Amino acid sequence: MPELPEVESFRLRFDRQILNRKISDVKVLDDKVLRGYPAAALHSFLTGASFSSTTRRGKYFLAHRSTGKWLHIHLGMTGDMILFDPSDECPRFTRIILHFETGNAMAYADMRKFGRFYPVADLERFLREHRLGPDGLAITQQQWLEALHQRKGILKAVLLDQSVVAGLGNLYIDEICLQTGIHPGSRVEYIPEQQLIQMHQVMVKLFHDAIDRQADTATYPTKSLWAWREAGYHFPDGRGPVETMTLAGRTTCVLPDQIRY
Repeated sequence: MPELPEVESFRLRFDRQILNRKISDVKVLDDKVLRGYPAAALHSFLTGASFSSTTRRGKYFLAHRSTGKWLHIHLGMTGDMILFDPSDECPRFTRIILHFETGNAMAYADMRKFGRFYPVADLERFLREHRLGPDGLAITQQQWLEALHQRKGILKAVLLDQSVVAGLGNLYIDEICLQTGIHPGSRVEYIPEQQLIQMHQVMVKLFHDAIDRQADTATYPTKSLWAWREAGYHFPDGRGPVETMTLAGRTTCVLPDQIRY
């Protein structure tokens, strides 16, 4: 599932490619991603409008319609928006097509159809209903400490809770724990405050670095976990072997020297 850097990279690309382009037509090829919203209503909602701005909280992306209200696009595990020439064959697994007055089109493609694509009338209500905490790029050190001091339990489970900090997921949690030397199975209430501060610093830097790389994990440093998420692997610098376990229902990768508090 996309985490904060993937969704922020998507948002920045959406801004470059789609903002202020007037929509001339909408075609729904598969309405599953509408999650019950009528295809005809989506056509009426978007045709003749454009998107004037975008916002993101954690893993949730919304585009503001020029005439009011929002469009929520959730990428699921395999979703993407692809700009293409309508005279060409549309991208594989296309579920929705937005045609623009400029002549080109944008396909929402989603192989596994876990994504979501539907209007939102009230942004603040949407954020409340999804119980989203501070965004991982915006949360201050003080907010981070306050949020974690209020929790008890396994660190990984706490950080997966989007009401604590919005945007963290399985892979980035493992990477933060690797870089700080903290075992993700630690009890959060036993982790020293200085280590919690270090986690916040690493998280923010990791997010910014990932966004600078457009969340392309193939370009991430070889000293990170991305290329070595398999039991028994050793890092190029000799660290290892990688150990795998299940924490909070997620496959978790650690090194033997990470400290469990």
